[in-house]
Amino acid sequence: MNKPPSILFVGHSHVVCIAAAVRKTGVTDVGVINLLEIPGKAKLTTQKLAEQIMHMSPIRRPDALCLCMNGNDHNAYGVTENPIPFSLGDREKGCIPEIGEERQFIPYRVMRDIFEKPRMRRLVKHVFDAFPQAARYWLCPPPPICDWAYITSNPIVFSDMIQFGPAPESLKKQLYRIQCDVLRDMALEGRATFIEPDSRLVEDGFLRPQYCADPTHGNSLYGEVMLSAVRERAGAFA
Repeated sequence: MNKPPSILFVGHSHVVCIAAAVRKTGVTDVGVINLLEIPGKAKLTTQKLAEQIMHMSPIRRPDALCLCMNGNDHNAYGVTENPIPFSLGDREKGCIPEIGEERQFIPYRVMRDIFEKPRMRRLVKHVFDAFPQAARYWLCPPPPICDWAYITSNPIVFSDMIQFGPAPESLKKQLYRIQCDVLRDMALEGRATFIEPDSRLVEDGFLRPQYCADPTHGNSLYGEVMLSAVRERAGAFA
């Protein structure tokens, strides 16, 4: 039997579910680096930060590198309604908003520019370059959660926004699609395979309740499914 490929995951808070899945399943060929746990990262150049990631890696020469970065931006605008309610244009529908004319209108291109992060694009390039022998993957973040009762019972950092009530479901899905458009382009630019959650995890565009850890993240069960998806894909091309 062929040895499974070793995989290094690098990302922000959405890699926590992968780390939980690694602990739960006991696999030894997977490493996880959470960028939020690197002290002083904001003061480092993207080149220096990539070098630090390389030195921190528990796997010296991973067969595959999987990034999962900036996945929570869509939730920052869509977990709850905003103080100034807004609607979005849609790439497929031009400038026609899906929801009420009384809402502040933001064109698709403008919202996409808000999600764009030049520093992140530079970091992605440097991290991929730090592991030149590794096959490249990008793990899409989980979709939004629509259960308002669940969100209000687990408000975490959005507690001061609960007073504005739930954001429209169509807006949540639009924000997620725009976020994914940006991340998919980053993956394409880095010649990485973009891996999205499938129908086991998603229902009508939202994360199924059994895979929620809190109002914005997947739990260890979600991590197990996505870890398996990446391992299968990496194994097929090893």
